[in-house]
Amino acid sequence: MSPELMSFSGKGPLWLPFLLVLATTPAIADNATDIIEKTGAFYADQSALSASVNVELKLPPQFGQGGEIPPIAFLYFFRNPNSLALIPSPGDMNAPVIQDGQRYYSEMPMMGAAIHRDAFDLEAFFTKEGKSYLHLPGADILIGLGLDSKIDGSLRSLTGVQVLDSEMIDEIDCYHLSIESENFRGEFWVAKGDQPWVLRVRQSAPEIKPNESGMMMIQPGLDIRISNWNASPDFGNAFTIRPDKDLETRETMPTMEEIMAQMGQGGGPHGAPGGPHPSEGKSAPEVTLNMMDGEDIHLPDLKGKVVVLDFWATWCKPCVMGLPLVTKVTDELADQGVVFYAVNQRETEAQVKSFLKGNGMEFAVALDKDAAAGRAFGVDGIPHSVIIDKKGVVRKVHVGFGPGMDEMLKGEILQLLAE
Repeated sequence: MSPELMSFSGKGPLWLPFLLVLATTPAIADNATDIIEKTGAFYADQSALSASVNVELKLPPQFGQGGEIPPIAFLYFFRNPNSLALIPSPGDMNAPVIQDGQRYYSEMPMMGAAIHRDAFDLEAFFTKEGKSYLHLPGADILIGLGLDSKIDGSLRSLTGVQVLDSEMIDEIDCYHLSIESENFRGEFWVAKGDQPWVLRVRQSAPEIKPNESGMMMIQPGLDIRISNWNASPDFGNAFTIRPDKDLETRETMPTMEEIMAQMGQGGGPHGAPGGPHPSEGKSAPEVTLNMMDGEDIHLPDLKGKVVVLDFWATWCKPCVMGLPLVTKVTDELADQGVVFYAVNQRETEAQVKSFLKGNGMEFAVALDKDAAAGRAFGVDGIPHSVIIDKKGVVRKVHVGFGPGMDEMLKGEILQLLAE
């Protein structure tokens, strides 16, 4: 079957690349070894490729089921030796990654910047420095399909592979294989026959472990579906780099600290970084918050108090970092007429309770299961913090979390209390 005739659909933030890591040497069935080697050699022989990629991010089982994390879809283009394009679907907030063989380019509008530097060799994307430049989940899987077995992250570096069974994917007969290694648990599906296209890769959510600060960080698993493989694609202008003159050019990817510091100053996708959110200065939407304890809070009833809302989710690292500080500031000022509600986005009560218990946290949580309150406040990135004055007017909005956020928040609240 020609690659042009293959088609199936799937689902696909937030940037979460993962490496298929070489582990110690569990036993591998001979036929599984043959499948891996044949598939890797097949991809290594391709001088050009394109495909449609859909990625769905899955929360760990103890945090419930469902698609709380928005999916991602993008087009993948490759031309030997190292021309690469990852083009998100229209309307997706993720930025394209393009390298034309000589230069690498990707925009970061939230930072007011664009990365423009020398192109990477494909192997370099699997180094500590290079992997952060592939900020679309699943991109490393695609690049690693044809790389040598010596490259940690390549298809042929996998160990602990076994054939589970055969399975049809969109009328294509596939081998269904499992992978068990020290740092990776999952499955992948590869078409049988002379064209062993990889049609699906599924990585189980990694074990939840405390980070350096002791917080229990949640990382979703990935379900990656690849369709419309084409070994003779029409690239069009896929590799054309058109720098945005309004963005500052830099050669290095910003650190997480830089990103959070920039986002913590306000602004976001509604305007220039650091600019005011369009809801500032307007009356707060008259929404009703459905609290996790069963109480309903109607925002207009809170006039006379300073209200702080923090829109968040358990999987959001900056949210998890910021919540304890927001809670501390608002608790200190509670007796002066400050109230705080953490408005969880699209997660279940069981997920939130499990998260709070696991991290020893306690604060008032509203469950915004369909994100209706979030939409009313113009939330399209989290954490999204809102400060409402005593008259019910939105006075400050901060998207993201950065160093010094607690002191800034405290100063803003004290100013409103004094009015």
